[in-house]
Amino acid sequence: LSPSDGLLIVVDHGRDCIYRFDPEESCFPHCGYESFCLPADSAPRHCAFNAGGDRLYVSTEYSDEVFVMEYPSMRLLQRCEVNPAHPRGGAHVAVNPDGSSVYVSSRFSNDGIAVFRTGEGGLLEQVGYTVTGSNPRHFSFSPDGTMLAVACKDSDRVEIYRIDRCT
Repeated sequence: LSPSDGLLIVVDHGRDCIYRFDPEESCFPHCGYESFCLPADSAPRHCAFNAGGDRLYVSTEYSDEVFVMEYPSMRLLQRCEVNPAHPRGGAHVAVNPDGSSVYVSSRFSNDGIAVFRTGEGGLLEQVGYTVTGSNPRHFSFSPDGTMLAVACKDSDRVEIYRIDRCT
């Protein structure tokens, strides 16, 4: 849900689109919606808003990128590479609780978590990449944003990382 207007945002991996619904409409989910096309073969997988709700970060599986989108216009502002190995395995995306950074997981080769510092206008600068266990499908921050738990599916374990506030 968008923190700024309460609308439901849904990514469509197969059609390279993002849909926006009003969950309050009585006909949901069969009512009208807006659709926004992304670059072909990007395969959006997950999305996360910044706290102000004016930036939407979208991880893409096939292009292995994170897109920065202006909200509510859905204008694409920036595309950032996540994994230099380009394994077509982008997965989860989340904004650190303090809003200072965006994290994106990548799988299938050079598996890990990319760290991006949020700058002016919510644009991103990559400041790190941590190699993790195999297939980091999902991750979650501690409530205070100082720790990161990463679920590594094919390693059959959860890895815990301390977050360095200097990055």
